[in-house]
Amino acid sequence: MSKKVLFVCIGNTCRSPMAETIYRHLINANVSSCGIRISSSSVNPHTIEILKNRLNINVADKPTTHIKDLDLNEFDVIYALDKEVSDFLHNLQLSKSKIIRLLVDDPYGKDITVYDKVYDILLDEINKMKENN
Repeated sequence: MSKKVLFVCIGNTCRSPMAETIYRHLINANVSSCGIRISSSSVNPHTIEILKNRLNINVADKPTTHIKDLDLNEFDVIYALDKEVSDFLHNLQLSKSKIIRLLVDDPYGKDITVYDKVYDILLDEINKMKENN
């Protein structure tokens, strides 16, 4: 049985939906994403464009998910996409061994070239995960 994986960022509009989509595309596993502070009901337009251009996958209809709407104990591995998210997760009563921090700068509010760089960083990290599985 494959691991159940969760990617967590701040708003679930940029990094975590991008990571979820890349992971699902490359590893075809049970993967979800969420944010610790939701301020939008949909994925960022730059994220949508990058995933459409790079993977030909449309995430325009993907709603954002708040972390409180998930049972975190159901996940085998939780990837925190920055220090703030990692600190937040470590304050919850979760097994510390299931939380892995990745340092991926938040592209929110920046131009699409920054999102493109974030995609490359996430792709590299997820390829490393695939090699280690």
